[in-house]
Amino acid sequence: MRSGGVGQTALLFYNARYYDPKLGRFLSPDSIAPAKETPQTRNRYSYVLNNPLKLVDPTGHCEKGDPLNTPENARCVEFYARLQGYGYRVYNLWDWMSHELELVLQGTQDLIAAAHWSVDQFKSAMAGRIGLDRSHDPSAGGLAGYQNAGDITLYDGACNAGDAFAKRVVVHELGHQWDWASGAALSSALVARTGGEQTGCYSIGPYQFCLPGATYTPGESGTLPDPRNAHFTENQYEDFAESVAATVYGAYNAPFLGSNRNEHVKDLFARYGGYGRCNPTERECQ
Repeated sequence: MRSGGVGQTALLFYNARYYDPKLGRFLSPDSIAPAKETPQTRNRYSYVLNNPLKLVDPTGHCEKGDPLNTPENARCVEFYARLQGYGYRVYNLWDWMSHELELVLQGTQDLIAAAHWSVDQFKSAMAGRIGLDRSHDPSAGGLAGYQNAGDITLYDGACNAGDAFAKRVVVHELGHQWDWASGAALSSALVARTGGEQTGCYSIGPYQFCLPGATYTPGESGTLPDPRNAHFTENQYEDFAESVAATVYGAYNAPFLGSNRNEHVKDLFARYGGYGRCNPTERECQ
């Protein structure tokens, strides 16, 4: 949203960028240049497609007005509606570009295809609904995604790093969502199956956290899912989430995913093909 004049200047702050009302232009280029078929979007300094009578720009990234007023907004609404069918609740639609929403949809469909699930089975595994948010926070650094208590946030580190990586981040975060819905039974079972060891991490209700000094020793040394992920060795939750992504898309820098991880995730895919979610006390989760 717009804030008032900055300091003693007449500049206006629109979350992502400063706008000079005298020039009728932003002072820095848009970090995203969407809708190639709409030439006005290629002018990355313009304000709302040079059409301020009909549109506003609450984020500094995407014009907002009549949802069907531009091809880009029409696509945003289209993918928003399609994601709702998978149980997503999209927060702040106008923080998203349509292609980013499309990548979330594609990642979701890739997971469903790999698991041989129906859409209803996917929704049941994910506890019925998923909050979906988009952050342009520059302080996030290289953070790509984050899942917390049923909500998934995607950052520039995922959305600006290429389609393949973005979809992998989506599936990774869905792995966290799935584990969260199970009360961490799935990641705990992975530790048992691979011979790993987790200390200092706990799941209380919908929350998963690790105390300072927590340690994790993954099992199946040498066949870990993603050596490039600096976080996967931190705790069982990251290990499980990346094991899901590696089962769907393949492991980085390795000819195969470790057999125990691979079979654990595939077994869970099959067991969740029924509608009842795994109960942490039942042997079928192990």
